[in-house]
Amino acid sequence: MERLLYRCPWRRRAWSKWTGIDPTDPLAVWSSVNSSGGIVGGQIGGNYQISNFVVGLEGTGAWSSVTLNSGGPFGGGAGFTLTLKNDYIATVAGRFGVAFDRVLLYAKGGAAFTRDRYSANNGLAGALAGSASGSFNRTGWLAGGGVEGMFMPN
Repeated sequence: MERLLYRCPWRRRAWSKWTGIDPTDPLAVWSSVNSSGGIVGGQIGGNYQISNFVVGLEGTGAWSSVTLNSGGPFGGGAGFTLTLKNDYIATVAGRFGVAFDRVLLYAKGGAAFTRDRYSANNGLAGALAGSASGSFNRTGWLAGGGVEGMFMPN
C-alpha cells in the first residue's frame, strides 16, 4: 500500500476555484477562493502552401474580466481584501506543416502575453491603514501541434 509522503501546498480544482495553504505559515489552514468573469476574443491568421508544405502566421487576442476577490480576518477583526484581475491574453505564433491529401499535420510556436492587476487593503484605519496595487505585464512562449482535416474544397 502506498503512503502519501508529501502533499502539494496548492492545488487547482476548477478554472474558477483555487484551493491551497500558505507554505510559509506553520499555523495556516486550508482555504479556497473563487474567481469569476469572462473572456471574449478572436483569432486572425493565414497560411501559404508551397507544394505539400504549409507555412502560416496567426495571432489571438482576448479581453478578460476574470477577477478573484478574497478577504478575511486580519489584525483584530479588520478585513484584509485582495483583488486579482486579468486584463487580456494575446498570442502570436508561426506555423509549419505538411499536407497529405485532405489532412494537414502541423507544429507551431510563438509568444504569449498577458497583464494582471493586483490590489490589496489591510482594512485598518488611521496610522495603521495600508494598501498596495500594481499592474504586471507577463510574457511567455507557446508550442504545440495538431491535425486539421479538409471537409470541403476551396
